[in-house]
Amino acid sequence: MWWDFENCHLPSGVNVYRVSQAITAAVRGNGIKGPIQITAFGDVLQLSRANQEALSSTGINLAHIPNGRFFFSILNPFYN
Repeated sequence: MWWDFENCHLPSGVNVYRVSQAITAAVRGNGIKGPIQITAFGDVLQLSRANQEALSSTGINLAHIPNGRFFFSILNPFYN
């Protein structure tokens, strides 16, 4: 699952350690089975260090895409 956290922000006051569980429950609730891997895309510097560490510790992969270049990086896999 891809999560664009720049355009779908963490809700204020959310327990960041439960984000992975909430996403997984929503996916399962829609009938999706099998392994789930969550990758959060965006400018990681927009997340506090504590939130980065919390998300990472729950198995969410963080992919740093600076300056809102999310869609460009998907369209051009050789972009750095």
